[in-house]
Amino acid sequence: MSSTSLRTFFQKPAFGLLVMRLTIGALMTYYGAAKFLGAFNNGVEQFGQIGKNIVVLGIPAPDDSITAILFGIAAASAEFFGGICLVLGWFFRPAALAIFFTMVVATVMKIQVSDGELSEFAYAMVMGLITFGLLWTGPGGIALEGESKAKSAAPAKKPAKKK
Repeated sequence: MSSTSLRTFFQKPAFGLLVMRLTIGALMTYYGAAKFLGAFNNGVEQFGQIGKNIVVLGIPAPDDSITAILFGIAAASAEFFGGICLVLGWFFRPAALAIFFTMVVATVMKIQVSDGELSEFAYAMVMGLITFGLLWTGPGGIALEGESKAKSAAPAKKPAKKK
C-alpha cells in the first residue's frame, strides 16, 4: 500500500466518528443495562444507591428518597437509551448531553471517594470528555441522523416546465 493510498484511507472522519460512537455507545448501553438488571434483582433501592451520588452537585438525596430513586433511573436511562442512540446516531446530541452529565456526576463522585486517585475516576472522566467532544462534531455521515439531514439538505428537484 503506497503512502498516498494509506493517507487517503485514514482521511475518513465519518468512519472515525462511527468507531467512537459504537465504542462509547456499546459501553454505555452495557452499563445502563447492568443498572436496570440490578434493579430487577435488588428492587428500587438499586436506583436509590445510584441516584444518591447527585449529592456531589449539592442536591440532597438520601439513599431511599424519591429524589435519589429518580436520579438513579435518569442515570441508568441516560446510559442505556443514550448508548443505543449513540450507536444508531439518532437523537445524537440529546443522548450525548445526557451521558455527559451522567459522567460528570460519576467523575466528581469518584474523585471524592477515592481521594483523587486517577485510576478510580479516569474511566468516567474520559467517557464524559469524549462524549462532550462528540456533542460538537455530531454523529458523522454514517448515522440515522446524518442520513436524514443529508436527504433534507439536498435541493428539491423542480418539475420541468411545459412549453
